[in-house]
Amino acid sequence: MTRPKSHTMEELSSSYVSAIISMAGYTSLFSNKGADYGIDLLIREVQYFDGIFRDGDGVLDCQIKSTTNWQENKDH
Repeated sequence: MTRPKSHTMEELSSSYVSAIISMAGYTSLFSNKGADYGIDLLIREVQYFDGIFRDGDGVLDCQIKSTTNWQENKDH
């Protein structure tokens, strides 16, 4: 049996978002995929303190959406 397309789309979406977050210098933590409480992802800042990189105090909770029906608009 093949995997549902929606599962593949969710994994691709999560990987894409995680890569953007990493390139921006932040860390990401995806919530438990078995439960849906409205928060899919935590984004945390990274701080450098006394020669050590560590999670900072800033946290952003996010919900991720994905679609296959999109259009490119030159105004956006």
